[in-house]
Amino acid sequence: MSAPLEGLVDFLYLDARGWVSTWYRNKIDQTAQEMSPPTDQERASSLRLANEVTWTVGDRAVAEDEVAAAWDTRQGQPRPRASRKTAWIPTA
Repeated sequence: MSAPLEGLVDFLYLDARGWVSTWYRNKIDQTAQEMSPPTDQERASSLRLANEVTWTVGDRAVAEDEVAAAWDTRQGQPRPRASRKTAWIPTA
């Protein structure tokens, strides 16, 4: 499903089901319905989960608002192909 990215990336990406993920099977998206946008409650729950990770850029810790912006960017991008054979790789 998302094998080309799992365990190889240290950034947020949409997995084959349209959920925000990072590293190896670390789904940091509490959206109940795959391939759909989150409710406000699902987004808040997802951001709490995403902020359990220690994110850095170089030596600088990433602020929670930066994590939220990155999460929203990934969540708002086009969904992966329905075939689920490969993951969608973000370009930005």
